Amino acid sequence: MLADGESDPLALALLDYDLAFLRIVREGRPQTVAFPGNPAPIFEALAAAELPPPSEGPPWELEILPDSFSLEDFTTNAL
Repeated sequence: MLADGESDPLALALLDYDLAFLRIVREGRPQTVAFPGNPAPIFEALAAAELPPPSEGPPWELEILPDSFSLEDFTTNAL
């Protein structure tokens, strides 16, 4: 859980990344997320269940595009 006044740019970027996916499901529009450096090493470390390295380099922006799903895909009991 993030504390009030959290100032860790990486933690905030990862939270914004997760929230962007929720906004895509609700709104169906592309979302842009800013990272404090190259996000590739961050996601590689997280995929390997390791702590990500410190962010390096200039800030990056990722545009996350909607896929072919909708809010109904997550609210129905279809099997």
